[in-house]
Amino acid sequence: MTAAPVQGRRASHTAGATPPSCSTGPQDTRLHQITRVLQSATAAENTATGAALREAFRTTRYLLGGARAIGFTVPELSALLGVSSGALRARSDQDGSIPTTTFIALAGIAVTAIEMWQHAGTLGTPSLDESGRESYPASALLRALLTMPPTEGRNSISVAS
Repeated sequence: MTAAPVQGRRASHTAGATPPSCSTGPQDTRLHQITRVLQSATAAENTATGAALREAFRTTRYLLGGARAIGFTVPELSALLGVSSGALRARSDQDGSIPTTTFIALAGIAVTAIEMWQHAGTLGTPSLDESGRESYPASALLRALLTMPPTEGRNSISVAS
């Protein structure tokens, strides 16, 4: 099955494509979870306009920075997303805070997963963004996501992977 390229600002990004490295095993599951969140973020970015585009662009940038902060390399991330290493490197320099509601939507998880991580102290202390939304560093959210078994805490509506 070949996925169609996403139309918009980055036509080189392929929606719904699962990289060959995401097929089996625990490391592959880890890559698949990160790929799913990043692809959701770039898809949101490709369809957003105005202020929503600025927020989507910032969210993608923070997620890329967060992924690098937890040990993903630029070549690994660029291969997962189908973009050049140079383009990814330029956008992955900051591990910023992401509102929990945004992360829930992008990761396809239930709010109970966030609550579980908060209760366990996995996420640290939240901050409030400029709109007063509870936020956590992208690296903390991604790290927590990677500790969750593939089906635990997922919404009943799955995000395309």
